[in-house]
Amino acid sequence: MPVVALDFTPALKQSAGIGRFVRGLVGGLSRLTSEFSFLLVATRDCPPFDPAAHYGPRFRLIRLPFSERTFLAAWFRLGLPVPLDRLVSGFDLFHGLNFLLPPLSRAAGVVTVHDLNFLVNPRWAPVELGRFLRRAVPASVRRADLVVADSRATAADIARLLNVDPGRVRVVYGGVEPPEISPPAHSLLDAFGLEPGFILFIGRVEPRKNLPGLIAAYNLLRQKYPDTARPLVIVGGPGWLYDDFLGALAASPFRADIRWLRGLSDAEVAALLGQAGVLVYPSFYEGFGLPVLEAMAAGVPVVTSNRASLPEVAGDAAWLVDPEDPAAIAEAVHTALTDETARTRTVAAGRERAASFTWEAAAETLLDVYREILGKRG
Repeated sequence: MPVVALDFTPALKQSAGIGRFVRGLVGGLSRLTSEFSFLLVATRDCPPFDPAAHYGPRFRLIRLPFSERTFLAAWFRLGLPVPLDRLVSGFDLFHGLNFLLPPLSRAAGVVTVHDLNFLVNPRWAPVELGRFLRRAVPASVRRADLVVADSRATAADIARLLNVDPGRVRVVYGGVEPPEISPPAHSLLDAFGLEPGFILFIGRVEPRKNLPGLIAAYNLLRQKYPDTARPLVIVGGPGWLYDDFLGALAASPFRADIRWLRGLSDAEVAALLGQAGVLVYPSFYEGFGLPVLEAMAAGVPVVTSNRASLPEVAGDAAWLVDPEDPAAIAEAVHTALTDETARTRTVAAGRERAASFTWEAAAETLLDVYREILGKRG
């Protein structure tokens, strides 16, 4: 039975973003019958985890004898030439699920590059992290047998910005779990001073998410349509370089109706999503854009950006807007909230759209990538 080793550290250390992506993908793999077994590789500083209990007997966990910081420093900052498969044995292919692929001596390798925001616009990543990724990601891509992208848009970026033959890139879309959203207890909404029907954003607060633009659009919406007095709820922790967001928040004449909620559990976020009137996701750049699909699956209409992967993910089941045009965002939000015919049509299209993005489908596509690589290796 071929053994695939998976970089599982993000799943254990990141509650959102790539951590959720990895957990969803591994869950999808666990629900499929295949010829593979899986070795989940985690660094020493990850919390306890029982893979058999979560994913079944084909999944085992092994811990590297060092922390994630040491892992990154050894292979990607210092360039130490010790292959991973000399430290951990018993696998045929290693999949770096978080941009990076360590050196390998005999085993095959594949790396997932979720996006290239650190190359598209260096301001979108912290200085040190961006500098590190601009060295480590190209090196990882060069040593990989194949490269996986979350979308066709990201695949095109990989080919263009990293000078990679498009024939070496495979697209594996993300998925969305079937919605299991119940109306939240009244105490949850009461705690935040909310009623159903609010305007919602979900995501980390960082420059590419365009939150100053969202607040500008909200200001215009409230000024032009005073009857649309819905709160704006921003759910997500602070990332980096968010002074512009804080300035826009403080300067808004509707500051009292803008809530910034941090530290919520997945269950609380899902509950709030189920009560939203519209999800607004005006990001400048996304490799995939999972909140868009999650809102669609929950029956919440979506206003999102017409850039990067977002039109590819949303299809014709959302309002697509120029993220640099607050007036266009405001008009789309107003339509989503007040035009019942358009809203009903878009919600139905969104549910249908989201149903085509499952983690099982993602896992099946990924298994074909593994088969392709190992088949060529003989």
